[in-house]
Amino acid sequence: MHPVALVADSNWAMRELMRRTIEGAGFVVLESANARQLEIALRMPLLVAAPRALLVVSATLADKARDVLVSLGKQRASLGFPLPHIILTCEFGALAEAPRDAPSGCISAGMLEKPFDFALLQGIASRCHTSPTGIQPVGVSVR
Repeated sequence: MHPVALVADSNWAMRELMRRTIEGAGFVVLESANARQLEIALRMPLLVAAPRALLVVSATLADKARDVLVSLGKQRASLGFPLPHIILTCEFGALAEAPRDAPSGCISAGMLEKPFDFALLQGIASRCHTSPTGIQPVGVSVR
């Protein structure tokens, strides 16, 4: 079974670019465009039982789906899988107001402010692919 990533952002172009980038790091990628789709995807057996799980989620959508994110972490832990890594993304200028903590049951892998360097995203995804116990979070601002 392959590692699985979930990309959740309301902007189609951003999802497409993030999907391509994360596929380059060796993940099978699922996508969601809104909070409802995110909640459904977070419950998918493919994500729950993946050997590695990476979530790249806009901070706005993550806030709306916090309970389901916590539930995913609990499910993975009960099955003996590593907790999912999560990268939160935020709009340009919103980094200062964005939540700094990952939902419980998730390992923070970083926070990226748009527009961000996709090579950085791929690097973080590659580290998540190979490091089940956690990585040093990365915060990036273009200011």
